[in-house]
Amino acid sequence: REVVLSETVSDKILSEKLEFSPVDSSARAILQLLSNSNREGRIYHLMNPNKLPMRKLISELATLGIVIRPQASGKRAGKDDAQQALSGGSVYLMPGGELTYGAPIQITADYTVDALEKLGFAWPEIDHGYLGRIIEHMRKNRFFE
Repeated sequence: REVVLSETVSDKILSEKLEFSPVDSSARAILQLLSNSNREGRIYHLMNPNKLPMRKLISELATLGIVIRPQASGKRAGKDDAQQALSGGSVYLMPGGELTYGAPIQITADYTVDALEKLGFAWPEIDHGYLGRIIEHMRKNRFFE
């Protein structure tokens, strides 16, 4: 939300890949894991390993009427930026006052992905149609206002 409202993204994360776990796929994954007789005592972390490159997301959003411009590294955060960073979970205000939009911790779910593959489950690729449906739903529900 913060990226769309600010219409900017830190150029430091243009090479990053983003994770989208569709709720319907996540529900199917949970059901698959519950059907596993060897689930006792296991802890699973649901996460789609088919990540979407930030540059591709920016390109796809542009076709949906949402233009995001990369923000040059080193831009100092102002009062409004700092407030936005505090109000949103995906914007980080770094110690030097620079904004970054990526989580500083990398998480993997290799164990869960492997378990799901053994159960015949495959996570979907995130495509234009999926992103279009998300944006349409967000607009309909005034998420960006």
